[in-house]
Amino acid sequence: MTSDERYDAATKTLWVFRAYDDPFSLMDEQEVRTLSHAVRDGQWEGKPLSRVGVVFGHEDTAEYNHHALAFARLGTYIGTLDAPVAYDTDDEATFEAREDFGIKK
Repeated sequence: MTSDERYDAATKTLWVFRAYDDPFSLMDEQEVRTLSHAVRDGQWEGKPLSRVGVVFGHEDTAEYNHHALAFARLGTYIGTLDAPVAYDTDDEATFEAREDFGIKK
């Protein structure tokens, strides 16, 4: 796995990059929870925070993680930290996607 992070003070956004060897990998549940709590609390490592964008190196990974990240109030993107592209879908979240992350109905 390749990972990186970047904080943008102008937009109060934390950008998190994850590229997995297997594109059908889920982000670690604890990491998702930590990032979600940071958005809720409005700060990351003592810096003001209004949103988190998770950038995946592969579209399949973005698709696989999108619903759980949306439930956690995290944005899903594809590409690189220098050029993230919003992952957009009109699909409804399935209960299986929620249960993959331990999210109860």
